[in-house]
Amino acid sequence: MGHSIWAPSAAERNMACAGSVMLSVGQPDRSSVASAAGTVQHRIGEYGLRNDGDIDFYLGTNEFADGFEIPITDKEIAVARLYIDYVKKRHAELGGDLFIEQKLHAKEIHKECYGSGDAVIVAPHTIDVIDLKTGRMAVEIEDNKQLKIYALGALEMFGTEDVATITTTIVQPTTFHKDGAVRSVTYDTVGLVEWGFDVLRPAILASFADDPEFSEGHWCKWCPAKSICPLKTKEVNYEVIGH
Repeated sequence: MGHSIWAPSAAERNMACAGSVMLSVGQPDRSSVASAAGTVQHRIGEYGLRNDGDIDFYLGTNEFADGFEIPITDKEIAVARLYIDYVKKRHAELGGDLFIEQKLHAKEIHKECYGSGDAVIVAPHTIDVIDLKTGRMAVEIEDNKQLKIYALGALEMFGTEDVATITTTIVQPTTFHKDGAVRSVTYDTVGLVEWGFDVLRPAILASFADDPEFSEGHWCKWCPAKSICPLKTKEVNYEVIGH
């Protein structure tokens, strides 16, 4: 399973601007030192979860990601350590099974509705989907569409009639948030599934329409298709031609 055309990580933009989805296909990768550092921190976190927290040997080494060389300092170790410790603590609290870098596919919603959950804990009566964020901009957990999609995938793959709730959690040690570095929200599974079919599925279908609608907003900032967007082209033509 490769990358989804309708990437959950871009769900905020995809749901706001249906036209951006197919227009972004084939556009150049926007890798940066920051994104490469995030990839490395995820790699260290994954290794630590799979190897009983042993990550100290990374300190002072260099890791490569997306064409960048990332020196591993105390900062990278601290980010991964907080994530590892939280996942292990939560697993001990809930019991059940821990899945690391788990592919989550909500096929009942749409075949393109899939991605990878950093850590998924499947307990007898609940599921916890945990996502490590490493950016400098605080990511909100309330109504986080990416994690709601992962939660739907986890429910489809691991849910039983005994699972009444599912929790999504962001671990983000790299920036300040009033609610702390670890933020969670719990959803009723029935309500989450209703959102999946009533809101998410129509938004995905709209993205694959013959003439999808484009919409401008704050989501345009990181859109890979911004340079060829018909709305942006129209703005440039207006400024140049003057009408």
